[in-house]
Amino acid sequence: MTSESDVAWIITGEERTQYDALFYSQNPVDGLLTGEKVKGLFLRSNIPAHLLSKIWRLSDVNHDNLLDVGEFAIAMHLIHYHLRGKDLPSSLPQCLVPEPQPLNNVSVMTEKEREIYRQVFEKQNKDSTGYITGNQINGSLPVLSLLPPKVSSNSIEGKQRKIAEIEIKKQKLSTVREKCRIELEKEIKKTELEREKVRVRKRRLEAQKDQWYEEGTIKQLSSIEQEEKLLKNDLQNLEQLEDCVKKLTTEIDTILQEAARLNLEEKRLLHEKHF
Repeated sequence: MTSESDVAWIITGEERTQYDALFYSQNPVDGLLTGEKVKGLFLRSNIPAHLLSKIWRLSDVNHDNLLDVGEFAIAMHLIHYHLRGKDLPSSLPQCLVPEPQPLNNVSVMTEKEREIYRQVFEKQNKDSTGYITGNQINGSLPVLSLLPPKVSSNSIEGKQRKIAEIEIKKQKLSTVREKCRIELEKEIKKTELEREKVRVRKRRLEAQKDQWYEEGTIKQLSSIEQEEKLLKNDLQNLEQLEDCVKKLTTEIDTILQEAARLNLEEKRLLHEKHF
């Protein structure tokens, strides 16, 4: 159960989609990223090295000095959280601990394989008990010799599968890019409004200062001080909005780069398939 203190740390579905797209754009090997691979990405946040080291330690849940897609999402979430001016937690909030994931390299059993396994089992289950013991297995079972050969990644069928996988990845990237584009448009409008607000407040402050120079009342001075505080707050808001626009723009550029890489890989496979 998620406690109230954990609520602020929850990764939304939209955020997780963005983090996942960013993870795969870093070209993970066997579903994992090394510290060297993410170093440049982490450093772009301009967060001090000792804090980035803490983020890595918190994110590397299984302590293998590598990040899988879930751990990477944790790291990016902590980075974004800290960039909003929040302190990093001393330990990983329970809601951020990733659920155990099944091994991705285990292939799905085909119907033909299932039928062969069933036939071999029934042959050994002579007394129809529904199970077999070690004593019932005489010698090695000829299962492997009965199974259809695995499809080579270099065969035409293997390349067709790769092309299909690339198409799925491209569709996912397209979905994420569209979400980022919509969000970017919203943030740009907010930024323009906040920028205009800052311009108006600056003009008002200058007018108040000019009036104070002429009349010099304490009431006018107090009003100027209040306006300066409001201007400072507006400038901070503007800076945060501009940072958000910058991050979204960078994410879209990263997605476009990954999409371009996938297009090149797809063209290569299509070319090889016809020769």
